[in-house]
Formats: sequence, structure tokens, C-alpha cells
Amino acid sequence: MRPGELAPDFTAPSSTGASFQLTAALAQGPVVLFFYPKAFSAGCAIEVGHFQARLGEFRALGALPVGISRDRPETQTRFAADCSTEFPLLADVDGRVSRAYGVKRPALLPDARATFVIAPDSRVVAVIRNEINMTAHAGGALRALANAQPAKNSLSGAQ
Repeated sequence: MRPGELAPDFTAPSSTGASFQLTAALAQGPVVLFFYPKAFSAGCAIEVGHFQARLGEFRALGALPVGISRDRPETQTRFAADCSTEFPLLADVDGRVSRAYGVKRPALLPDARATFVIAPDSRVVAVIRNEINMTAHAGGALRALANAQPAKNSLSGAQ
């Protein structure tokens, strides 16, 4: 996935207990979809915690962060509670979503760490890839959202 491409729609189980559908969420505003390798791992806890710490900034820009990994729904629910998240963590157990977004790695390797900033028209605005710096994803997504704000049509769907 690259900026300008259409983000694949999907439905996945959420830590909230409800199903999450990308197009339904995009009807409310931009979505920041971030893939992380493994719930409860140290790096992923830092990354999810950093998105939570900056949630007010995402909300101010009208955006919803959404985390996703190959963990089971019940694991995502426990991880969300452990990280005190106020946004959904999704379960992609079969790897269908990670394959569609190009973050699935071969064999038993964990999925790549990547973040996709998606505008309400389903266009990818930015892609952040960083396997080492766990706080780069939220910061990069916020910069992409802020940079797109003046152009209103790129994130709000207005013409």
C-alpha cells in the first residue's frame, strides 16, 4: 500500500466486543490503522500506549486510531484493558487484513509494524514504517493528518 491507493475494506473482531468495519469508521472521519506484531510484547505495549497518550491529538484532528495484530479477539480485549485504550484493537487471526495491506511476512515471522493514515474517501494519505522506534507511528500519523488538514478535501471528503 502506498499513498494515493485505496485502502482495502475489511471487517474484523474488535476488543470492544463488536465487529469493526473500515468503511463504517471512515464515515465518521479519518482512520489511522496501525499494525503491530504481538499483543503484550514490550514494544507493542509501548506503541499502543503512545497512541493512547496522544489520543486527544487524534480526536482534535477528527481521526480514530485503530490497532490490529494477528492475536485472537480475547487477547486483544485483555491487551486493550491492560493498555487502557479508548480505541479499538482488532484481531486479524487468519492474516487476511495483513495480507491485503502488505504487512504479512512469510512463514512464522510476525507481521511488519506499519501505520496507514486513511482518509474518509478510503485513500491512503500516508504510510509510516518503522520497526525500531515505537513512538514514530503515532507522531508520523499526526503529522500526516495535520499536513492534510488545510486541504480539507483530502481528509474530509469535501470537494
